[in-house]
Amino acid sequence: MKKYSTDFLKIVLTLSCFFALLTGCSSSPEKSEQETAAPVITQRETGIQPPAIFIDLDVLQRNLHMNKPNTQLGYSEKSFNTCKAGAGYSATANCQQLYFVAINYRLQCRDSEGTVSVALTAADLRAIAGRSVTWAIKNKSGSSQTDNSGYAQIREVFTKSQRTERVRLSTRSEILYMRANEIKSVVTPRPWCD
Repeated sequence: MKKYSTDFLKIVLTLSCFFALLTGCSSSPEKSEQETAAPVITQRETGIQPPAIFIDLDVLQRNLHMNKPNTQLGYSEKSFNTCKAGAGYSATANCQQLYFVAINYRLQCRDSEGTVSVALTAADLRAIAGRSVTWAIKNKSGSSQTDNSGYAQIREVFTKSQRTERVRLSTRSEILYMRANEIKSVVTPRPWCD
């Protein structure tokens, strides 16, 4: 009789465990739709920026008919609609009115410093040739390269006209400020020659 009760107890225990497992699995709460849906990860959380749009300034300048020789000095701008411009802008998304700005200038230096009382002649000036010139207008900046005669060009796209804004030109440790619509042939003091 003792043997029967031990076997009986084993069976009862096994069945109890089995039923406990069964009821534990079946009684687990259902997850709501919100809990099972994949989490939405925002750009701010990942730190990943959307791909940058590359705008081809050469093509944009041609499309806007603003090509002119480097020797034709001064400021020029043209308002354009991004959806009609091509050159990397979408034809359907984020259409806006922007300004293409081009400034042709020539850099020359003189052998003197300070104010000069006599008029300078071409013999007194030397082209700042083959030099990288850093420029800044408002919150945009870039660089342009002077050719053998000191001619260079600034090109950029802005949200509004930059005609009366100040332009910062610098090369090495020398800095010069001028209004955008006044930059043409720029004569600098002797330190710019070095």
